[in-house]
Amino acid sequence: MIEVVGGIIHKDDKLVLVKNRQGFWVLPGGKVDKGESRIEALRREIREELGGLDLMLNQISEYGTYDGLISPIGEEIIIYTYWINMIVSDELEISNEIQGIGGFDFSDTFELNNIGNATKEITNDILCVPFLRKTFRGRAQKSLETQEYLMEQILKTNPGLL
Repeated sequence: MIEVVGGIIHKDDKLVLVKNRQGFWVLPGGKVDKGESRIEALRREIREELGGLDLMLNQISEYGTYDGLISPIGEEIIIYTYWINMIVSDELEISNEIQGIGGFDFSDTFELNNIGNATKEITNDILCVPFLRKTFRGRAQKSLETQEYLMEQILKTNPGLL
């Protein structure tokens, strides 16, 4: 099983996705190298994909784990996702590892035809009311700050849901 990290980056009220070499919009991130912690891998991948951006540890909080996924080449993967709080002044640049960077409303990800399967599942979870209810039942893996942000975003994009 391959361990992968992905960053859920919120910047200027948008979800930051990168277009990978296969042309799919995905969360910035990648494979955890041997001997590397997941946080080290996340910081390295963000730095490599987004033009040298160096995340501080206080900008990162654990979000959730997605397993049982299959990569485009048929390998089983597990994705560890992290919520990343961007500093407004942080500039994002396209590196040679990706084809592009885009900012999307969370709800816009439903409309993307070329979104990676794992990214679609993760963004669907973020917007899903049952997921929100499960999160608020005391799941320790989600920080209070993340829960408050999710509630705010869901109510902002879907005011009639709750």
